[in-house]
Amino acid sequence: MMDFPADPPPPEQRQQAIQASFAACGLDPAGLTYEYDEDSYIFYITIMPASGVSAEHFPCIHEAAGFDFVRFDPPDLAGPYNAYVREAMRPELLAQAEEQLKARRLWAGFPAREAYGSFAAYLEALEAHAGVAPGTWLKAEGEGRIIFTPPIDALTIDTLKSFEKTQETMIMVVFYATARDRTEFGFFGNDKIHE
Repeated sequence: MMDFPADPPPPEQRQQAIQASFAACGLDPAGLTYEYDEDSYIFYITIMPASGVSAEHFPCIHEAAGFDFVRFDPPDLAGPYNAYVREAMRPELLAQAEEQLKARRLWAGFPAREAYGSFAAYLEALEAHAGVAPGTWLKAEGEGRIIFTPPIDALTIDTLKSFEKTQETMIMVVFYATARDRTEFGFFGNDKIHE
């Protein structure tokens, strides 16, 4: 017999629990809004200055929000909060990425940033390690931002499956490299991902 997960609580009940968690953080409810997205089943929690928010609240906010989305209005604290979250999640993310790289047999010999004279040379080493031609999937923006540029112009219906497998591998390689080396990444053709 197969066990199915319990239905999530209704949005109103979830919102009450989220509000109680944020109140326990010491934030004034007058400076918080909650918007439920029925498509993704998550709340968008907006934190405004009237809440009394400061960087000292970040650990509690992160725990209280869970999988829901936190935004700041005005966005002054968004960058510092996202940096806090990245650093807090870094050990877990690195462990997950390591496991995935080992499963793909890409853990041994993973390129170390310090072994390369330039960031561009490092990215070419990452591509070669993943089994793709250097310069085809990754571009350097300055000395610390990886731009993901999949060669979609060469994509055909016949190459779709291998392209998807390669893309999955390249995302995992970039994911690990950015988490380990504390670099940033973006996507060519889309808005870049910022802190």
